[in-house]
Amino acid sequence: MTEVYAAIELAEGETPHGAVHRFTQAAVDRKMLFKELEVLDIITIGPRKFVRFRTDQSKVGSVAEDIRKKRAVVLPNGVGYKVYLPGGRSAPVPTSKMHTSPLPNYKRLYRGPKNKLWEAQFQDI
Repeated sequence: MTEVYAAIELAEGETPHGAVHRFTQAAVDRKMLFKELEVLDIITIGPRKFVRFRTDQSKVGSVAEDIRKKRAVVLPNGVGYKVYLPGGRSAPVPTSKMHTSPLPNYKRLYRGPKNKLWEAQFQDI
């Protein structure tokens, strides 16, 4: 299984749990299911905070397409990563920032929509 790293900007007052729910729902809406998503930590790029994660969904850019309209996302781009901002601007992100070891006390593994009862982990939202 190939894992893809990505990050989604946290909206004002949003938790990483909420951002993962938004990404998972976007995957379901586009019928681009995955088995798992592992939250690694929170990263800062400029003034923005992102929840950094890895997943087995190889088309993470397609899943995040609708999310990109309202908030910034960091996606794989050829041999590196780019942050894509609402409005169409983008900038490179160092690969080392995306592949840094996760914080040991922060990791959380989510079941993806390919698994039964995946919705149960989001009942509190």
